[in-house]
Amino acid sequence: MLSPVEVIINAHSGATDKEEVKRILDQIFTAEAIEARISLARNGEEIVELAHRAAQGNARVVVAGGGDGTINAVASQLVGTDKILGVLPLGTFNYFARNHGIPLDPEAAARTLVEGEIVEANTGEINEQIFLNNASIGLYPRILHQREQEYRRWGRSKIAAYFSVLRTMVRPIRILNLRLNAEGKAALRRTPLLFICSNKYQMLEFNVPGSACLDAGKLAFYLARPAGRIEMLKLAILTFLQRLNSGRDLEVMCLDEAWISARRRMMNVAIDGEIRAIRTPFQVRLRRGVLRVIAPASTQRTMSPGTGVNHAESGTFI
Repeated sequence: MLSPVEVIINAHSGATDKEEVKRILDQIFTAEAIEARISLARNGEEIVELAHRAAQGNARVVVAGGGDGTINAVASQLVGTDKILGVLPLGTFNYFARNHGIPLDPEAAARTLVEGEIVEANTGEINEQIFLNNASIGLYPRILHQREQEYRRWGRSKIAAYFSVLRTMVRPIRILNLRLNAEGKAALRRTPLLFICSNKYQMLEFNVPGSACLDAGKLAFYLARPAGRIEMLKLAILTFLQRLNSGRDLEVMCLDEAWISARRRMMNVAIDGEIRAIRTPFQVRLRRGVLRVIAPASTQRTMSPGTGVNHAESGTFI
C-alpha cells in the first residue's frame, strides 16, 4: 500500500466544487484505509510551496488537483524524485490528463488513484523549467494574457478562451527574429510564433501535423510563417476547423534538443498555460521517463505510440 498520500487542490481552478471533490476523496480513501492529507491552495505560490514540501516529505504519492498549470507546478517538484504524481483534472482543457487517459469525472479520477497503474512519462524542458504539454514564445503568451482578462470578465470557459484568440489576432502582430541551433546546424527564422508541443492528444484534437515527431521520441517545434493580422486570424480559424497544412501554414521540426537565441534578454514564455519571464537563450530539450504518473490500467493498451508514456508497474496501485 503506497500510503500516505498528499493531495494539493487548486481552490480556484475550473468550475468544479472543490469541497465536493474533497468529500469524494475522503470517502474513497477512508474506504481503502489510505492515509491522506488534503490541502486547498489559494494561489500559485501556495501550490508550489505545498508541492515542494510534499516532495521533501514522506508521502509516496502527491496528487495535483486543478488545470494543466496546477499539474505542472506540482510535477515540477517531483521530476527526478521517487515520488509518484496523481492527477485530478479540474481545469478547463485538462490536456495532460486526456493524454494519459485519466477520466475527467472527479470520482472516476479519484478511483484511478486507487486502481490505476504507474507509468513513466516524458516531459519537455526549457531552461530547466519543465512543460507537460507545450511551451511557446511570441503570439501565444499574448493570447494567454488576453484569456485571463476574458476569464475575469466572463468566467472560465472554452468559449472565453477561444474569444481571447480572436481578440488578440486583430491587434498588430510582432515578428520575432530567432536563431535555432540543433543537430549541429543553425537556422534563422522570422516568425510571430514558436510553439513546442510534447502532448500528442493536443495535436490530434486540433488535427495539427507533427505527431510523427512524438512517435519518433522527439518534440514538435512549430514555426508560424511571417504574416499580418488577417493571415494570422486565418491561421487561428484553420486551427479551430482542424484544417492546418504543414509547409503552407506551419513549419514543423522534430527535435529532441535545440538552442534558441533572440535579440531580447528576457522574453515571456507560455508554459502549460502559465506565463513566465525567462532569460534567453533558451535551451529546449526532451527529458525521457523522468516523471511517474498514475494512469488507468487500460492506458497501456489504448495509448498510441509516442505519447511519452511507458509502462512501469502493473497491478493495483494502492
